[in-house]
Amino acid sequence: MLVAVVVGTMTVMGARSFAGPLPPSFPEVWNPGNYVMGQSTLASTDPDYLGSIYDLEIDWVVMFLGPAPAGNPFGIPAGTPVWGYYYQIENSSTTVVGSFTITTPGPPFVAATSVEADLDAGTATDPLNPSFTIPAHNVAGETEAATAGTAFPITGVPALSLTSVTYSFQPPPFGPGKKMPTGWESEILIAYALVPPTYGRAGALDNTPPSPWASRPYGEPVPVPSPEPAVTMLLGIGTLLGAVMLRRRK
Repeated sequence: MLVAVVVGTMTVMGARSFAGPLPPSFPEVWNPGNYVMGQSTLASTDPDYLGSIYDLEIDWVVMFLGPAPAGNPFGIPAGTPVWGYYYQIENSSTTVVGSFTITTPGPPFVAATSVEADLDAGTATDPLNPSFTIPAHNVAGETEAATAGTAFPITGVPALSLTSVTYSFQPPPFGPGKKMPTGWESEILIAYALVPPTYGRAGALDNTPPSPWASRPYGEPVPVPSPEPAVTMLLGIGTLLGAVMLRRRK
């Protein structure tokens, strides 16, 4: 009974905790080469800057690559099932973008990189398994904001941790270096996980409004590695206990 309550609560909270329409659903069973694509909006967290001219659009694709090949450049053990997560920032805002961070509440990404290519073109091969071509991003009604330039590169290598991955367009926090101008789109930002996706949080930063941008409270979720069922249950129990304690205090 408790499990049912937790799962139901997490589902309802997940559906209601982001603005915008419901995102595409993910399959229960993945076969190598299966993919899902979509576009998510990161909105300013400052209500004074809400609106499409201040938003960032995130094009994304998640593809199941099947077993990792032997000798892959990321050292992932051969035969391990791997999902490729591909993101591209469409800078439709009125300012530059300094960094982009994806939060991983469950299992972390195991590797991250980037490819200087356009996600819309469908010409880039996957760096982990070159037998796969990254699918061309083609979503009905999507925003195409790259009117000034495409495939803006990141600075250095992605900062990978147990809780997030960050792609920077300049040295942190806001020192001299490259920032992605308005009207540009980033190169393809890539991360690999050993679990299928669910929806979660992402954010982007610069040092001027409308930054910071985020999935919450006004934006939309992006794909992230799905937490293990036990972790999801514990998160749900913690949420329920917090709600009960808050109600008792009131």
